[in-house]
Amino acid sequence: MDEDEIVVKYKANKEQSELEGCDRSSISLEVKRKAPETRYFYPNHWSYGSILLALICFTVFIGYYCNESPGGLEDTIIKVMGIDATQYNLLFLVTTWPNIFVPVIGGVIADRILGPRSSYIIVVLILTLGQIIWSVGSFINYFWVVLIGRFFIGAGAATITSVTKIFQFKWCGRKYLTFGLSVSSTMARLGAAVGLSLPQFIYNELHYISNPSYRLGTTVMVGVAGAFIAVIVTVIIVIMDKFSSKKFTKSNKVKCSDAKHFSLHFWIAALLTIYYSVVLGFAGIGQVFYAQKYRLSLRAASLANSLVFSAAILLTPVMGYVINAIGYHLLWTISGIAIAVIAHFILLLSNPGLTYMPYVASIIYSISYTLFSSSFWPLIGFLVEGNQVGTAYGIVLGVHNLFWGLLSIVSGVIIDKNGYFVLEIMYSLLSFLVLMVSVLVLMTDLISKRSVLLLPGTCIGQVFYAQKYGLSLRAASLANSLVFSATILLTPVMGYVVNAIGYHLLWTISGLAIAVIVHLILLLSNPGLTYIPYIASIIYSISYTILGSSYWPLVGFLVETNQIGTAYGIVLGVHNLFWGLLAIVSGVIIDKNGYFVLEMMYSLLSYLVLMVSVLLLMIDLISKSSVLLLPGTCTAKRKKKKSPQRKKIEQ
Repeated sequence: MDEDEIVVKYKANKEQSELEGCDRSSISLEVKRKAPETRYFYPNHWSYGSILLALICFTVFIGYYCNESPGGLEDTIIKVMGIDATQYNLLFLVTTWPNIFVPVIGGVIADRILGPRSSYIIVVLILTLGQIIWSVGSFINYFWVVLIGRFFIGAGAATITSVTKIFQFKWCGRKYLTFGLSVSSTMARLGAAVGLSLPQFIYNELHYISNPSYRLGTTVMVGVAGAFIAVIVTVIIVIMDKFSSKKFTKSNKVKCSDAKHFSLHFWIAALLTIYYSVVLGFAGIGQVFYAQKYRLSLRAASLANSLVFSAAILLTPVMGYVINAIGYHLLWTISGIAIAVIAHFILLLSNPGLTYMPYVASIIYSISYTLFSSSFWPLIGFLVEGNQVGTAYGIVLGVHNLFWGLLSIVSGVIIDKNGYFVLEIMYSLLSFLVLMVSVLVLMTDLISKRSVLLLPGTCIGQVFYAQKYGLSLRAASLANSLVFSATILLTPVMGYVVNAIGYHLLWTISGLAIAVIVHLILLLSNPGLTYIPYIASIIYSISYTILGSSYWPLVGFLVETNQIGTAYGIVLGVHNLFWGLLAIVSGVIIDKNGYFVLEMMYSLLSYLVLMVSVLLLMIDLISKSSVLLLPGTCTAKRKKKKSPQRKKIEQ
């Protein structure tokens, strides 16, 4: 074999292994021996890509700093420029609403017209131009000039996000993609945090400038200096990228109309970006909400509200590395959204006297944000071709900005007319809606011919136990039968206990929570632990006993006596419908993906039912008279016995 041919083969094998996340030891020893040694600061060395990623993250940082910096100068801008709060909000409106379309257009241009390198330089120059115009408008105290500058800043910052994703996909590959995007997301949040805190500090330090307009303009000029540095950094990125041996694929160019050929996966997954709209929208009203409901000072409420992002800045890169190693990005995304639902329910249902709740909820929310940010962004790239990455991320950012803008308007109307409690109900329901969409994405991925988002029930229990844990069919059948056989004796006893204590819905939720735990045990346990099927089945029997004893009376509590037959008929009809659909879907998944993926689906479905039960609890609590949390016979007797004693005490 010719030496040049060996070198080419080595490079091709190496690039392919990085793309697929394979171990490089698979490259033949002969090729390794004769191939040239990798030098430091050379395109195929890890240090080269790391430096490139750091430079890309700097441009993302500057983009978010410039975009968010008016939030750190709110009071100053209003006083110096002589505007009201409505006019001040225009500074964000002119950056948000155009960005429904600008990232999409920018992504298409980067993918198909100018290419990523030229587009990168242009959008950073647009950002710099916008910051200069804003600075000039501040110096001359013309608010309309400032708005023009803010429009350019929004267009540049949003498109930077789309274009940088193309470079990150190229240089990180699938093997390190999640980590790279997580670091970029961290720098974005850090840029936003610095943009909210640093400008006011700079303005205060410029106290020797007597003219307030000049003082404000000089403060904005700091962003101009950062943008100029970003331009230089971008030129270096382009040179480094051009110097590398890898090249962007120029073939397979497609028209803009090819966006309609994006898979159903992609369009449903794009809706998950509503999560960001919910998070950012809630962060905007969180301070006042905490102050009003929990009677916190504005300083304490601001601290609690800031925990959502400040904790995520440190955790996101670490979590990105973990998810990158484990895989199954969509499951991490669903977990992040589910945790957000829990945080909103805590804030909605907790007692106003519990002043520590805002801190607890914000920490939980930060975990949710970390999981989502680390796992969601790579999903989009998995769903499209390499030459469509910029367009895809542009569409996702457009959807995000659209919902963020709409949510800001709706939130303002609800605050004015109904107050913050009703607003929190809306945010809770929206987060639950996003969770449902994520489950729909999972179902779409599971029934597809080839799962993209998940790369590395009793009727199927027997075979599942036999396949995963290596049990004989007889032993697997015994373990599977424990679910129902144990309940034959326990259900009547449990029915008597639930009847005596009452609070049927809480028992139902407990039963569902136990079922979720069982499915997670079966999903995550080691196949070598052959006793797990027996333990899981026994715990599942407890879940089934509690649910069977407490759920069925609930239906009767919700309707009139002369409607009970109809009500139970509807419930049984729904049960049979989903049982039939689940049987079909289970068969398809078993044939195409196997029992492990099927158990993932059952775990998520059990969690989904648990969330529905919590939603039912929330509805019952805010109703005029609770129906599903009535006390039982023994509890009612105790209350009656205690009432005469209370009367004597009162007398």
